[in-house]
Amino acid sequence: MSYSFSAAGPTKTEAILDAEAKFAKVVSDMPVHERDQELVLSHMRNLVNLAREPGEGDSVVISLSGYMSTQDGVVHNASASCAVYVNKVA
Repeated sequence: MSYSFSAAGPTKTEAILDAEAKFAKVVSDMPVHERDQELVLSHMRNLVNLAREPGEGDSVVISLSGYMSTQDGVVHNASASCAVYVNKVA
């Protein structure tokens, strides 16, 4: 089961909160992702904290995607990707 979404906010905290809320929806729709939720969100928070602080007119954008396949409750394949951008809002 796979997911892909972007989250954003004018501050790091607001972007993180948006991403966490969207991942909660992923888990609601695809409960298998409860297994990797904390790993993915921890990785995302760490990457956001590496990014520069946003200034006036900036937006913090987080892109998350991943998948997990299971058979008989056993994970056979899993992947997660996260990108963080701090850019001026046009």
